[in-house]
Amino acid sequence: MAKYTIQQAAEISGLKIEALRYYEREGLIRDVHRLPNGHRRYSEQDIQWIEFLICMRDSGMPIRDLKRYVDLCYQKGTGHERCDLLEAHRDAVEVQIAKYEAYLARIEDKIAWYRERLPRRTEQDEANKKE
Repeated sequence: MAKYTIQQAAEISGLKIEALRYYEREGLIRDVHRLPNGHRRYSEQDIQWIEFLICMRDSGMPIRDLKRYVDLCYQKGTGHERCDLLEAHRDAVEVQIAKYEAYLARIEDKIAWYRERLPRRTEQDEANKKE
């Protein structure tokens, strides 16, 4: 049952209203229920779909790939193609994770380098740090 206004859907998902409308225009969100006055009403399923789209975008999936995935979702017999797209995206995310883990290790090394060389902070230093 469609029960959420666009404002409520935006609040639940963390997207701006303009982003929801953009996703609709781009065909990423389809078949949103409309009241006779044209106002949108989003269902729980719509919210879950929006959250999936956010996950894909936040993890770096390009809009063109997301559009392709959505198009495939509306076609029968495309499960393998959908899975292939998601696997390719997963592989790209894993590369990014490895890169960020290497960045984090370098940052940790640099922090350790400073900690070994700097004098200990005083209580006053700690108090100033918190301000």
